[in-house]
Amino acid sequence: MNERQLDEMLQQFYAEVRKEDGSKYEPNSLRVMLASLDRHFRENGAPYSLLKDKAIVHSRQVLNGKAIELCESRKGKRKNKADPVTAEEELLWESSVLGCNNPESLNHSVWYTLSQHFGTRGVQEHLQMNLEDFRFVRKPGTNDVEYVE
Repeated sequence: MNERQLDEMLQQFYAEVRKEDGSKYEPNSLRVMLASLDRHFRENGAPYSLLKDKAIVHSRQVLNGKAIELCESRKGKRKNKADPVTAEEELLWESSVLGCNNPESLNHSVWYTLSQHFGTRGVQEHLQMNLEDFRFVRKPGTNDVEYVE
């Protein structure tokens, strides 16, 4: 199969791939599939890379579009709703582990707040966060009320 044929086949695959139960994969799972396929091809002597070759760009565009669509439809690891505050979490605030009583508790509070409000969990997600990931919005009909999306 030449690169053009492979690109066309992968475009269709990425557009239609589903789990055995018919549900859609998470966006990160699609990217892992691409990396796994690329590794398989390289290990078996393919003269091209699924990740870098310009002749196989359209399938990557389909994959990225599908991942964006899934993210926008809230398919992914981020939660769609907030969990209620548990008794253990309330105890952290009351015992000053979280709060603004000292630099350490303030640091813990910032970490906790980012994790809760933006769905970040691991160190890497916090480190990869950029200002461009946020949108500062003014509430319609008011001049003073702003919030972050």
